[in-house]
Amino acid sequence: MKRSINLLLIDGNATGCWKGEFSNRTLVAYRMSRQQLVGGYESRPEFGSSGVYILFGQNDDGDPLAYIGEAEDGMKRVRQHLNDGKDFWTEFILFVKSDNKLNKAHVRYLEDRLIKQAQSAGRYELDNGMSSPSASLSENDEADMQELLDDIQLMTGVLGQKIFEPVAQRNIQDKTSPSYSLKVGKANAQGDVTSDGFVVYAGATFGPEVSPSLGNGYLALREKLFDDQVVDANYILQKDQLFGSSSAAAAVILGYNVSGPQKWVDGHGVSLRDNETRASVQG
Repeated sequence: MKRSINLLLIDGNATGCWKGEFSNRTLVAYRMSRQQLVGGYESRPEFGSSGVYILFGQNDDGDPLAYIGEAEDGMKRVRQHLNDGKDFWTEFILFVKSDNKLNKAHVRYLEDRLIKQAQSAGRYELDNGMSSPSASLSENDEADMQELLDDIQLMTGVLGQKIFEPVAQRNIQDKTSPSYSLKVGKANAQGDVTSDGFVVYAGATFGPEVSPSLGNGYLALREKLFDDQVVDANYILQKDQLFGSSSAAAAVILGYNVSGPQKWVDGHGVSLRDNETRASVQG
């Protein structure tokens, strides 16, 4: 389904405050950097509305880290995070309603559902501790909040953060491209091309050896996967893993530099490269 969105650069440049709205919807989103929050910004009445917010940054290893919160005064609560020890974040998105009709039960419900969706997607580490129990809503309110949740998740992606989007959605009926496999020696993996790169599915077996010629970046990524126990002692991948390209995926799995488009093949034995070449000719 097509959606229409309105984006406003409040400061007139891409690094300033962004305002996002869907046509005929009440959700309003504001994206702003931590630096701008400290240095000063144009105050708006809706900044004091009830809503939910997400802080975005990186952990010490450079991986995406986020914190999801709720507040009856959104901007005031975000500002409090400048001095509460959460030093990781560099930008945030605040979500409110244009009619300011979110109460405490609503925002607690939204916070709980957003945390669960982010955990399920698995793209970002969360800095949230134990979340408060979700508020109980009436059937009508819950339906309204579910609609708002859908808008929040989509808007978050539009504003550049894919925290709620699964690494891979294995919906065979919706697939427009084939799945691929990689089988070399003891290595055995399945994966798919995605809009973000190349995802390798949980259960893949990594090769046990590493060549001295393996690129430093690939070597560091492979070692990190083992250190974080994403790949266990038996060389088995424990969860879906997104790579920047099919070559990165193949090199990290096999332990040596290799052309991913040549090595990954579909169920008919056709390489990724050949499929891409055919698609470019037909397109």
